[in-house]
Amino acid sequence: MESAIGFLLLICVVFILIVVSIPVSIAGIAYLTRKSKRNKITAMLTPDSTDIVPVRCNTPRQNDAVMKFTGFEFSGVLYIRGNVICVKGSQKNHYYEFDIRSAQINWVGTQFQNGLIQWFSLRGMDGQMIYVNVETGLFVFRIGSFFPSTREVYEKLFNIQNIARMSGQQPM
Repeated sequence: MESAIGFLLLICVVFILIVVSIPVSIAGIAYLTRKSKRNKITAMLTPDSTDIVPVRCNTPRQNDAVMKFTGFEFSGVLYIRGNVICVKGSQKNHYYEFDIRSAQINWVGTQFQNGLIQWFSLRGMDGQMIYVNVETGLFVFRIGSFFPSTREVYEKLFNIQNIARMSGQQPM
């Protein structure tokens, strides 16, 4: 009788480990793939690129969709080059530029259809728009302080924009 209970307990523990390890493994592989792509993008940036931050992004169509596989459309890096905020993803069609003085930088906050993470949006004078959040790593929630938070990046861009608008040029 005791051996049967021990065997059932062992089966339950193994089952729980398998159920937990599969999603963690998938998330780990996805994170390492994004990190590898991000490193390739960063290596191609020009030396005058500053404030480089890993991000996840959505176009308005993907952002507003209710049914989706993931909460973000693509990952990449956000950086500033001269008077331009640039967002570059791993695919050629994922490249956006926004003039620092004329772009609309808006805080969006948490959007439940995209997970429990915070977002801000960038909109250019030409109408192109993306939603951005800072890459949190393997986990959904920010653990540690490897990168600035989404709110910190938003506030920094907003402050840089105000300085650029007042001075007529990009602050150093």
